[in-house]
Amino acid sequence: DVNIDFAADMSHYTMNGTAPKLEILDGKGVHMVMTGMTLAADQTRVFEDDPFLFAGTQSFTVGTVSISGPELEGEPVSLKDVSYDISAPLKDDFLDLGARISAQVVQVGDFNFGPAHYDFSLEHLHARTVSELYKRMMEMYSDPSVFMGKGDPAMAMSAMAGPAMAL
Repeated sequence: DVNIDFAADMSHYTMNGTAPKLEILDGKGVHMVMTGMTLAADQTRVFEDDPFLFAGTQSFTVGTVSISGPELEGEPVSLKDVSYDISAPLKDDFLDLGARISAQVVQVGDFNFGPAHYDFSLEHLHARTVSELYKRMMEMYSDPSVFMGKGDPAMAMSAMAGPAMAL
């Protein structure tokens, strides 16, 4: 169940959703179950001429994740209380980006490596340059040859070099 509300001009949106369970079987014995998922977002478009770059917040939580299968060599993986939070506020012409990923339990076989977290941040990013980098990245990802072994990934990524270096 997901509710998304857009402003009339699509310049802002909010999103809230829940999913009780997602179960995946790959046909080779791998079995994954995720329960208790929630997601939320409150985002505002950064530039009128860029329909894809938004600033604001996003969050995704999962109550439990369990993965088992022959490739895990008898060491099933279990995660509990997983969260992924992104904050990207806009300040004048600059974006800050902060991402926090955490899990209270990271069980691999008999060993618990939790609580675990990974925090990542980039600050004072020129928003117009981020917009250009994002456009180039979207162009690369929209070219199936890059990911089907027919194209040259280095060549495809070179289109991002200019804005990446400027950033």
